[in-house]
Amino acid sequence: MNTIQNCLSAVRRWNGNRLLQNILEQPLLQFSGKKSDVFTVRDASQGVLITGATGAGKTSASGAALAKAMLRSGYGGLVLCCKRDEADLWRKYCAETGRQESLFVFSPESDHRFAFLNYEFSRGDRGGGQTENLVVLFAEVIEAIERREGQGGRSDPYWDRALRQILRSAIDVLAASRNHISVSEIYDLITSAPQDTEQLESSSWQENSFCMRCIEAGEAKEKSERARHDFELSAKYWLNEFPRLSDRTRSIVVSSFTSLADVLMRGTLHELFSTRTTIVPEFSFEGAVIVLDLPVKEFDLIGQVAQLIFKLLWQRAVERRDIGRYPRPVFMWADECQWFLSRTDPLFQTTARSARCTSVFLTQNLGNLHAALGKPATDTLTGNLNTKIIHNNTDVGTNQWCSELFSKSFQYRTTSGVATRDTADSRYGFSSHNSSAHEALEFEVLPMEFSRLRTGGPQNRNQVDGYVFQGNRTFSSGKNYLRVTFNQG
Repeated sequence: MNTIQNCLSAVRRWNGNRLLQNILEQPLLQFSGKKSDVFTVRDASQGVLITGATGAGKTSASGAALAKAMLRSGYGGLVLCCKRDEADLWRKYCAETGRQESLFVFSPESDHRFAFLNYEFSRGDRGGGQTENLVVLFAEVIEAIERREGQGGRSDPYWDRALRQILRSAIDVLAASRNHISVSEIYDLITSAPQDTEQLESSSWQENSFCMRCIEAGEAKEKSERARHDFELSAKYWLNEFPRLSDRTRSIVVSSFTSLADVLMRGTLHELFSTRTTIVPEFSFEGAVIVLDLPVKEFDLIGQVAQLIFKLLWQRAVERRDIGRYPRPVFMWADECQWFLSRTDPLFQTTARSARCTSVFLTQNLGNLHAALGKPATDTLTGNLNTKIIHNNTDVGTNQWCSELFSKSFQYRTTSGVATRDTADSRYGFSSHNSSAHEALEFEVLPMEFSRLRTGGPQNRNQVDGYVFQGNRTFSSGKNYLRVTFNQG
């Protein structure tokens, strides 16, 4: 039995089967007392975006209500942590909903570890062990780090292709020669590769190079026809193409990888991701709620990298799971989601519904999403998050977007006025009254309305106002949006 199956067997022993019948039609939230305003598992599976200014109540009101509703319904899930108290908040949620045994906290202090490269390389299902999956994983993490550091990605796509080639060639050689993959081995192979044709011909280099030893070992091992083809392409890269690259090109490509690998080979990230495996993304399919307790506000770049790695592999696992065998709905929760977005998220959301996955993104405003993804990708992502919950906001761009989301309609406006006229003899002054009505195409909800919504707290009796929008339904309001009051809890 492989590592994944061993881990899942352990989860089944404590979790059992908490699923209800007709799970997709199960109510999660009731937005009002009317039957037409119910929010079901099916609705949630189409994705949720919650926006609101800091202190508007998005986490403590609508967010808390949705989180606890999914826990009560037996969801498994993944929780990404930005703020230091996020893990404690989910401990509280699980305690309040009777899900304490479902909680798995992944942190330096816990016993759980995830050797992610071997997990991806050795999983036995269809698509397992594919080099390209590991290459894309590294590329996504590197891109996210560069975006955070203000580099904005490489303007020349050549560097992206070159980085992927060097990773692909290293992984293929290691797969053929050692039957397992680790970050440190990829690092050692790349940094021991020949720097020029003179070194390639050196007997000293040939005897001491880890790269050369792996190529020789891979050549000697029995391989399938496909594996041999891939190995030979990669061996030719290291022995023919790589030594002939210009010094500048080779330096840039190698440093793109080694700068990330150096982080992964040290301290917390090494301990969490390169030692052993006691937890896998598939835990969620059996009801586990995996909380990644490496908050960005405490662990900074390390926390962001760790959670990006786990999130990307979790999304892949969700997309390939057999719904017939694992029908339980799952969720991915990202408060302050701008810290965890990558270019895979808009694509993931296009198929999340059929994978029975609820993606919940919370953020203050659209500007955060634009900074993380750019406007085109933001439009794609938000377009595929069918439910929007909108709280108090003073961001002009976000409020304008919300008004446009609700659309315009023809509305009647009336105007009235008084005209006066004085004469030399005040006894003969007069006034006249007039009024008129006209039809105009205007926003159904004006942008200023969002800045007037209640934000909870004692002054508002802990009540938070918001608008709920869904693109494919009609609420009791007769519209595809509904004004709702949430209680903070």
